[in-house]
Amino acid sequence: MSLSSGKLFDVSGKIAVVTGGGSGLRTMMATALVKNGARVIIAFRKEKALKQVADTLNKAGPGKCEYVVADLSTKAGCDGLAADVKKRTDKIHILINNSGTYMILSYDQFQ
Repeated sequence: MSLSSGKLFDVSGKIAVVTGGGSGLRTMMATALVKNGARVIIAFRKEKALKQVADTLNKAGPGKCEYVVADLSTKAGCDGLAADVKKRTDKIHILINNSGTYMILSYDQFQ
């Protein structure tokens, strides 16, 4: 087993899904996967951001990037993403499930 960085981080031929892949750290994760040979499907609510990220990553290669517009704050959005991914591939090797929402909680809510 080789521990060289070229072998250690090689994900050639692997299929990854990165939720929230249209911005921030999730875009960085998708970038790392594409640069190491994976086929990456990114999901995000904003198509303009998704298209920009996918175009940039496809130019960088050697992996490929596709996108799915999905609002994962609802069950219907999650089901829609799952159905769309199933249409594109029959397996996922890597899942970075990193979409999220936030809300401000007050101390009183924990009393």
